[in-house]
Parts: sequence; C-alpha cells; structure tokens
Amino acid sequence: MRKSLFLRFLLSFSLVIVISVLFIIFSVQIRARAQYTQVVSEADLEQAEELALVLGVFFESTGSWQGLKEVFEGPPQGTSRQMMRGMMRQNNRMLSSIAMFIRMQSARSRVIVADPGGRLVADSMPFGPEGEKIPSVPAGGVEILSGEDVVGSVLVGSMIHPGLNIREQAFLRSVNRTVIAAAVTGLFISLGMTLFFFRRITRPVAELSIASGSIAAGDYTVRIKEEGQDELSDLVRNFNAMAASLERGETMKKQLIADAAHELRTPVSLIRANIEMILDGVYNMDRDQLLSIQHETERMSRMVEELQTLASVEAGNIEFHKRFFPVDDILNRMVTLFSARAEKKGVVLRKKAVPADTDGSGQLMVHADEDKMVQVLTNIMSNALRYTPPGGAVTLSAARENGGVRIDIGDTGPGIPPEELSRVFERFYRLDRARSREEGGLGLGLAISREIISAHGGSIWAESDGRNGTVVSLLLL
Repeated sequence: MRKSLFLRFLLSFSLVIVISVLFIIFSVQIRARAQYTQVVSEADLEQAEELALVLGVFFESTGSWQGLKEVFEGPPQGTSRQMMRGMMRQNNRMLSSIAMFIRMQSARSRVIVADPGGRLVADSMPFGPEGEKIPSVPAGGVEILSGEDVVGSVLVGSMIHPGLNIREQAFLRSVNRTVIAAAVTGLFISLGMTLFFFRRITRPVAELSIASGSIAAGDYTVRIKEEGQDELSDLVRNFNAMAASLERGETMKKQLIADAAHELRTPVSLIRANIEMILDGVYNMDRDQLLSIQHETERMSRMVEELQTLASVEAGNIEFHKRFFPVDDILNRMVTLFSARAEKKGVVLRKKAVPADTDGSGQLMVHADEDKMVQVLTNIMSNALRYTPPGGAVTLSAARENGGVRIDIGDTGPGIPPEELSRVFERFYRLDRARSREEGGLGLGLAISREIISAHGGSIWAESDGRNGTVVSLLLL
C-alpha cells in the first residue's frame, strides 16, 4: 500500500510531539514535587526556628511546660479564651501574646513539643491528620533554649511526617492538573500547526509528483503555480524552467523535422523531375541538365553537413583549439574573403581601425578557436552581403568591452523587424524564405554561429530598428 509523504511526515512529527509532551508532563511533575517538598521543608524548618524562640520565652516566663498542652490541644474558643483572660488578670500581656502566636503557628501545620528526654509535651494534632495517635516523638527537631539550657525541642509539619500533608498534596495535584491541561492544549495546538504547515510544505511536492508524471508522459505544457521564496519555491521555479526548456526543445525538434523535410523536398523534387524528364525524352541528358542536378545535390549535401555541425556543437562533441591571436588579423581575413563578392554586387566593404588594447599590451588579442571564429564571421558576412542592396555598405569593427572583445558587423540592408530579432538565431529561420532559397541560404548559419559562440562562453545578438540596416555583435570574454 502506497503511503503519502504528507501522511508519513504528519505521523512521525505527531509521535515526536506526543512523546515530547509526555516527557515534559512527567518531568514537570517530578520536578515540581521535589521543589515543592523542598520549599515545604524549608518553610517548616523556618517555622520551627521561630516557634523555638517563642517557646523558649514561654518556658522562661512560666518556669515549666505547664499550660502549653492546653494552648495546643484546648478548644479553639473556650480554654484558650479562659487562659488568656486569666493571664490578662495576672497582668501578663506577654504570655497572652505568646499563646496567641503559638496557636496561630499550630493552626498552619502540625506542631509537636518534646522535653529534653524526647517525651511528648504538647501536640497540636494529638491524633494526627489521619486520626492516628503518634506512637513516639521523632528524633530531630529544633532545640528550645532557656538561657543556655536546652529545655526541649519543637518539630513542625514534614519534620514529623516526611513528605506532604493532605492539604499540600491537594495543592500539588491541582498544579499537576493545570500542567496536564496546559500540555494537552499545547499538544492539540502543535498538532494543528503541524498539520497546517506540513500540508503547505508537502503540497508543492505532491504537485511536483503529478507534474513530473505528466512530463514523463510527454505533456511539456504542465506548469506549477509559483509562490514564496524558500527552497521548495526555488524547486518549483526550476521545475517550471525545466518544463519550459523541454517544451521549447520539443517544439524546436518538431520544427526542425518539419523545416528539414521542407528544405529537402524542393531539391529532391527538382532532381526527380529532371530525371523523369530525361527518362521520358522531354529533356536531353546534356551538360545543363546534369549541372542542374549537381547543384541540387550539392545544396542537399551542404544542408546535411550544416545540420551535422549544428548537432555536434549542441552536443559538445566538437573540440575547440583556443589560442590568442590578433583580432585585426581575422577582420582582414574577412575583408580579403568577401572583397570580390562585395565588389561584384556593388557593396562597399569597410573595416574600421582596431584600437590598441586598453591594457597597454599592444594589439587587441582574443582567446578563441580561430577556425571556428572564421566560420562564425563568414556566416554573418554572408548574411550581411546577401541582404545589403547595391550601393550599400558592410562595416566591420572591434574593440575591448567589459573585459572581453566585441566584434560588430553592420550592414545597410532593409533591417529586421524588432519583434523578429530574437528569432534570427533559430534553425531554418529566414526573414525572406523565397529570396534566401534562391540565393542559397539554408537558415542554419546563424544558429551554428550562436552555438559556437556559446561554447566559447560568449554571447551573440542582433540589433535593428527594422528600417536602417542590421548590426550583428558578438562578445568573447
């Protein structure tokens, strides 16, 4: 059974949260009990020390422990009031204050007073908090001093019964219930937030899974909504970019097949028609007919070679032999190669003087494969001469720019519409298909040039306003 990533994440983190909450509850309960017990013990000890001082004064005033038991055990209203009235009649206000303090302290916690021999003198709860009678006075307690003599000891609360009494335990249970209620509330809040955030986190993953399945099935148009600026958002954007690239590649592949079939159909049809005419006796098998067939076969051969070159460059199967050479040399070479063709067409061919390198080293040098650069510039020059009318001009120039070398080839032809500039480097793209076919253009030269320049780590682009010529520029870093 297939389990979703969302469900696995949710169960895993829910288990972690539950275990963490349980651990916190038990830790807080144990720690709270230990801390509260320590606080109670310290409070009992402090109360015993205060009582020891007061009881010492009581012993000094009375000379014995007589009457103390009545103070501890007597009815809250009767005996104490009678005793206090008697003390008042004896004009002993201090003893009445001491008795009041002792009663107030014994009302807070159980108090036991023992003589120096450990015998019970007074007990504020003679039958204990649970109704049991204490069998003997526990050891320890705070000594009661009368002058320098030890006249007894006093024990309070936890010094008599280690641990917490019923009231203290009830308080601690209340605290524990509050802790548990807060922890359970936090647990549900945490689970709710976990559910919310994991749904947000895993939703793009689920969408990526569905979209990648569509891509695998051949649907390259699928896209995922982009939102956010985190790593998953970057993954979604990268996926969309990949899908767009695959879609462009698929479109270009289909276009390449269609364009190649279209381009090959014309020469194949011409060859076939000429041969059929010769076989039917319509044409004589003379030199002109054979030259026509040869021209079409050469055109097909050139197309196949350029397609093979383009495929090799795109696949990275061509080895480049880069070296430094003067830019002026390759521009002069272009002038030499195209001077006769330009003169025949009536086009002026100009080369601007190449400035010295800005670093003061002399000639402007470029690091590239010279043969491949000749191929690139030849393609660009051929297009420039093809579209420049008689009386026009083609201009070559070069300069240092942005740490690299920029080469510009401009013509005074009809220009390229701005909306078509981004397409001029596509395979088989021709602005004027009929004219280009007549003059031998295949629409592959600039596509090959772009791949070669890209393989050099450079860039190539065209600029035109659609009326006053075109400038093709390349930048080699």
